[in-house]
Amino acid sequence: MGNAYRTCDWDYVLDDAGNAAITAWRTEAAQVEVPAWLDGHAVKAIADRVFENRTTLEFVRLPETACHLGTDVFSGCSSLSDIELPESVRYIGQGAFAGCSSLRSIKLPEGLSIIVPRTFQSCGSLESIELPRGLKSIYLRAFENCYSLRSVTFSEGLKLVGDESFMGCSSLEEVSLPEGVWRIGVRAFALCTSLEHVKLREGLRGIDDAAFGSCRSLSTVTLPEGLAILGSHAFQDCPRLTSVSVPATVEEIGNFAFDGNEGLTITCPSGSFAERWCRENDYRTS
Repeated sequence: MGNAYRTCDWDYVLDDAGNAAITAWRTEAAQVEVPAWLDGHAVKAIADRVFENRTTLEFVRLPETACHLGTDVFSGCSSLSDIELPESVRYIGQGAFAGCSSLRSIKLPEGLSIIVPRTFQSCGSLESIELPRGLKSIYLRAFENCYSLRSVTFSEGLKLVGDESFMGCSSLEEVSLPEGVWRIGVRAFALCTSLEHVKLREGLRGIDDAAFGSCRSLSTVTLPEGLAILGSHAFQDCPRLTSVSVPATVEEIGNFAFDGNEGLTITCPSGSFAERWCRENDYRTS
């Protein structure tokens, strides 16, 4: 990036191609439409923290030229309830909407391939999210403590649900992951206390430590063929879980994987690793 420039309410810098990245907003308003052009330069990026902690900001419209949103760009905008993202956006930075406690919904652009750490952390009013078709990975704490989140539509093509990505989403009632998700991270859905049904599909290789720990409403879970690893505490403290089938492909089960589930019966194939593990750890089998 080159020299800094100022025009009207905006500060910006230019890249080598002459495109603008906004670096500061020098006013206060409840609504803002970010310009597509500044002094003849296309606005391609909103840099880190440009709107951070603007607590009176309620509505934002971004231009069709924008491709990149920086780290914490809207973090702490506690009155922000509506934002329009164009399909041109390809990257949203860490913590971009963290703490936007009034944000109820957002339409993510289809070209988004990753959701980076803390993107929507503690968006306490967010009620539903439909993940875009191009999404491959959801990273650390992306939706942590979105306690009003009831519905997540997971898209085909998703590969990774990262560590603590939905931890503490206490209104989430169902999780249905598409084929091809290969890993569910550490504490990914832990403390989702309203979660009742979990359906996992082929392609899943590992469920990491405490991934569904303390999901105290969980009553049904489908573990797919091909699953190899169940981490420690994976389904610990899920007292309404009374039955689960563990496939023959499972070759590793961590300590306390199903502890605290007093009425649980585990179904597993005769001679399988899971059967031996259940016997050694005093779990009921059928």
